[in-house]
Amino acid sequence: MSLPPVPCPAPLAALFDRLGALHGEGLLVLSPHAADERAPASLQLSGALGGRLLRIEHHWQRPDGRPCQGELTVGVSEGEGLLLGAWIDSFHNGSAVMALSGPIPEAGPLVLSGSFFAAPGLPRWGWQVSLAPHGEDGVALRMFVVPPDEAPALAVELVGAPLAR
Repeated sequence: MSLPPVPCPAPLAALFDRLGALHGEGLLVLSPHAADERAPASLQLSGALGGRLLRIEHHWQRPDGRPCQGELTVGVSEGEGLLLGAWIDSFHNGSAVMALSGPIPEAGPLVLSGSFFAAPGLPRWGWQVSLAPHGEDGVALRMFVVPPDEAPALAVELVGAPLAR
């Protein structure tokens, strides 16, 4: 049994137009001084709970062959003007679930922020996820690490588009 479909929340509409399997490339930035690492990546966008939420699964591989995967589920609290998300990621987040939130944008990418445990005795570090349409029918998922008292720095970029038909 499944829920009856509902219209997707307006802030997610541009991404709901791109549901399905997307394939492309992933970029991993381990430090500003290290060479960029690129490898194949895929994104799977789907509606959840009858279209009330957007789910983005991502799969990518480090150039040394180690697989990475994760998932972002995004909902909208229109009364608060907020995007709310749950983030899991095998490379950055281990077995934790990170709560994310961000303002509903008037235009541009959806940006959600959260924080994670870095090490005992250290302050939590920030994490930002940006999700936006890319090109004619693709999607870009960008992940940024935010060290304490520093600006966000790109950690991973996954860009995918449907396979040519």
